[in-house]
Amino acid sequence: MKKVFFRCDSSFDIGSGHVIRCLTLANFLKKKGFSTTFLSRKVEGNLFKVILNNDHKLVALSNNKSKSNFSKNDALEVIKKVKNLNLTDGWMVVDHYLLNKDWEKKISSYFSKLFIIDDLYDRPHYGNILLNQNYLPGVKSRYRKILPVKTKMLLGPKYALLSPDYKLARQLKKFNRKKNLTKIMIFFGASDNKNQTLRCLNILSKINLKLLKIDVVIGSANRKKNLIQKIVNKMGNAKLHVQIPSLCNLMRKTDLYLGSGGTSTWERCSLGLPSIVISTGKNQVRQNEHLSKKGVIEYLGNSESVSDKNIIRVLRKFFYKYDSRNMSKKALKITSGNGAELVSKEFLK
Repeated sequence: MKKVFFRCDSSFDIGSGHVIRCLTLANFLKKKGFSTTFLSRKVEGNLFKVILNNDHKLVALSNNKSKSNFSKNDALEVIKKVKNLNLTDGWMVVDHYLLNKDWEKKISSYFSKLFIIDDLYDRPHYGNILLNQNYLPGVKSRYRKILPVKTKMLLGPKYALLSPDYKLARQLKKFNRKKNLTKIMIFFGASDNKNQTLRCLNILSKINLKLLKIDVVIGSANRKKNLIQKIVNKMGNAKLHVQIPSLCNLMRKTDLYLGSGGTSTWERCSLGLPSIVISTGKNQVRQNEHLSKKGVIEYLGNSESVSDKNIIRVLRKFFYKYDSRNMSKKALKITSGNGAELVSKEFLK
């Protein structure tokens, strides 16, 4: 049986995006007969239960809080965990901003293939295949400067790692997005360490948007979940969803998204969901700017610079003045939701 190892972390600070997209790929490969194992650090906000509930093996790494020599120490610990395993036909998938070319070189001698998932193109890499699923025009030439010549690149939302329910929903439903909006979804990532969920809930509780229903989504790693629940209970027209396995069903039924521009971007695009986006991380900014220029999203800027007044103005525009159906059509053209299947074929060759 072929083996695939996934080196990724989830925490209060970095969120859950790395683990979630690796889980999507792992679920695909498991169905193809691969043995799948996650190597993740035991830190606050981890998704160990989610990994195990998806029937993957888990190797817990120590809680290394120091960023000094993180990559070197991480490589040593990972090698210690895997060196006695028979990995002549094994893959390592790495999705981590703190691990670099040196880590990848050390690890590569223990695996037949190394697969890198990246968003930042800010450091050299060493591997067989690199995936960057983001919409970043011109990124191929940038990667050519920091990758070995033989490294294969999978670039763009065509390869976005989405679970099969998005592709199925897209096939089964004709997306006739309504001009009159009655339902909104709020999602700022699983941990939302910038507390934008609370902020937007407070804004929506103060403005009068008739017939509005609100779905609020957070992860179990959200430190403010008890406070968010109290506000949701008071509002009456809102419902809280905690650590749900997929956003697909909610996205199919909602009219407008208000949230961050992370990995959920491709889920929204695959379903043609009109979106108001606020960046909560530097890695989101450039992509959101490009998507905004194409008319795929309404981008307000980063969370530190966006004012409450601006959020209120744009919300009212969408609900009273703006026909978002054209935005929906443009979003649908970005990705078909077939990326995980395309990527999994690389492991089967």
